[in-house]
Amino acid sequence: MLQEKNPGRLNFSPRLLSLNEAAAYLGISRRSVQDYLQNRVLSPVFLPGTGRRGEQRRLRKILIDMRDLDGLIATAKGAL
Repeated sequence: MLQEKNPGRLNFSPRLLSLNEAAAYLGISRRSVQDYLQNRVLSPVFLPGTGRRGEQRRLRKILIDMRDLDGLIATAKGAL
């Protein structure tokens, strides 16, 4: 019988990544990822947060969809 390395933890890869995780995934600096966001090369994902008294708020953390990162890589490969 196989045992899990970390019992009690789910074994999956997140689809949404932080700026640091996106930078590591692409092998570039966090600042470069911020430049991609500013220049609209990448689009941030803002998840709804919980507001007080029913008001709508969004989470402050900027997340990036891994599929967008894969698309950026595919586009860059095609540009060569």
